Amino acid sequence: MKKKLYRKLVIGDIHGAYKALVQCLERANYDEDGDTLIILGDVCDGWAHVKECIDLLITLPNVIYIIGNHDQWTLNWMNKGQKENLWLGQGGTATIQSYCGYGECFGDWVDVPEEHKKFLRGAHLYLLDGEKLFLHGGIELGTLVSENKPCDIIWDRELIKRAVQNQRIANKQKLVPKNLTPYQEVFLGHTTTLIYGTTEPIHACEVWDLDTGAGYRGKVTIMDVDTKEYWQSDFVKDLYPNERGRK
Repeated sequence: MKKKLYRKLVIGDIHGAYKALVQCLERANYDEDGDTLIILGDVCDGWAHVKECIDLLITLPNVIYIIGNHDQWTLNWMNKGQKENLWLGQGGTATIQSYCGYGECFGDWVDVPEEHKKFLRGAHLYLLDGEKLFLHGGIELGTLVSENKPCDIIWDRELIKRAVQNQRIANKQKLVPKNLTPYQEVFLGHTTTLIYGTTEPIHACEVWDLDTGAGYRGKVTIMDVDTKEYWQSDFVKDLYPNERGRK
């Protein structure tokens, strides 16, 4: 019998879209017993099924979770009761609702399962797998990830911006673009591909952007790290027609 080859799969920003997460896992034929699932952060905020997303993810044995800025905001709320207006307006309200129902629920106490807090607290800042780097935001051009501040690794948007610019110039001149980092490949989320007019993953220079707009009206994307084959959910706006997401 031919030995089954297990895969490394990477998934972009989910933003509480549980239905889209399930679709991606099913369409990728995800094998929880052998496949590794790398999550690029921002499971939280956007659609009001954050609790359901984490309920599922904590049952999977081979998950590597990388923290995103929305996850950090959510963890601040879970641990300290912090509810910044910016967070509430960027999907935090939906996260709170996912834990206490759809009524008014903005009191000081919400019964968040301890396993969910542990899941977020245990997230990695980044993952370095050989010459492949996985993180949420980005790093300063030409630097090692270890030389960057945690807040920059989570929040950076300059890396994907410059990668797209350089790729366009290289394509126009029919050249191979130079890498912007010391790494062979960089997988990130945080900056939605919707701003570049697409719900498909973007490959620019050595960078792969897998935030395909699930927090807004787009899709969740899961990719095979080695083959680059990818699978997507339906448009999240169609899966949640009576909600509005982050916008």
